[in-house]
Amino acid sequence: MDRGRPKKPSDGTSTKNTTTNASQQKSFETLPQGVKACDVTSKFSPQDIESLRRQALDQAAQFEVLAAKDVSDLSRELHALDERCEYLRRTHRSLRPEAKTSSVPISQS
Repeated sequence: MDRGRPKKPSDGTSTKNTTTNASQQKSFETLPQGVKACDVTSKFSPQDIESLRRQALDQAAQFEVLAAKDVSDLSRELHALDERCEYLRRTHRSLRPEAKTSSVPISQS
């Protein structure tokens, strides 16, 4: 999962597509409001509820189930990675002003 800046194509073309970016941005300005699970039967028709149920089952069928121990281990690992990322962000923020004022450039490895 790459969360950094998008990679530049090797042919030198731009990675930005301004027309789709603008339309995507506008489409996410206001999101539709959901309905609480306990209120679904009073808000949706039985046909809509059945359609949503089938859709949820189809989507759930695409996933595999992990053992509880594996979920616990992965949750701990994710928490440790989140802490490490936050530490690196803080370190990066604190080093930026030093790099600007330093007369010796910092070499990047």
